[in-house]
Amino acid sequence: MRVFHILTSVLTICCFFLITLPQSRCQTHDAVCNEQPYKCGTLSNISYPFWGQNRSRQCGFSDQFELTCHDDDTTTSIRIGSQNFTVKELNTSAETMRLVRKDLADDVCSPQFGDTYDVNSSTVFRYSSSVYNMTIFYNCSSSVDTPTGFGNLTCGDEKGLFSNGAQDEVLKRFAWLERCGRHVRVPIDAPYDDKGGRQFLQQAFGSGFPVNYTLHTSLTSMFSAFSNYHSYTCIFMFSTIYIHCRIMECKTKKKYEC
Repeated sequence: MRVFHILTSVLTICCFFLITLPQSRCQTHDAVCNEQPYKCGTLSNISYPFWGQNRSRQCGFSDQFELTCHDDDTTTSIRIGSQNFTVKELNTSAETMRLVRKDLADDVCSPQFGDTYDVNSSTVFRYSSSVYNMTIFYNCSSSVDTPTGFGNLTCGDEKGLFSNGAQDEVLKRFAWLERCGRHVRVPIDAPYDDKGGRQFLQQAFGSGFPVNYTLHTSLTSMFSAFSNYHSYTCIFMFSTIYIHCRIMECKTKKKYEC
């Protein structure tokens, strides 16, 4: 009960200060952020919710939207979950990105880590509806025939196979693939259509895969933690005013409601 009263008091005070927050402060931040768009290589004029490089943390939404510029200021990467992805394209108006797994784009035969992190596990990122799962099986027996619908991948003296679908789906149909040395799940922008082998993979990994992002899910998670301790009215006021200030700061033209 005491914890309830403490949280109630804290949230009430927060709501009061947010209601009385001067607009001039938001406008000041707005001017600063307008002068600090993110720029690196082919990406330029990147604004809210992203930040990084010359764009300060205060101009972004959260750590999930930090961009890193490297390779002599030519390449941008973003960390989602446990893995870094190269950002090939970024459209803040459409809230979409095109991401590349650099290790496979550089050399399909030499993945530097295992399965691609499931972007859908994130609170703010989601695969586009055009994304498909693909599984690559490395170091398979050279004596096995290639099943219908599979592509061939030759890596040196080793035989590899790849197919549409996550590994669990594929292994249910072809359990003998468990005997291959390694299998890696990757997202691609279009399903394999029985045309091409290594060339198909190189093109698919080079072009990357589209990802959508949204602040709504993240904001809902942020405020839902308080919903059991205080009225929804205050939560609504809290979220609306906070977002309104962010809108003024960084010129995002969308309103998000929790």
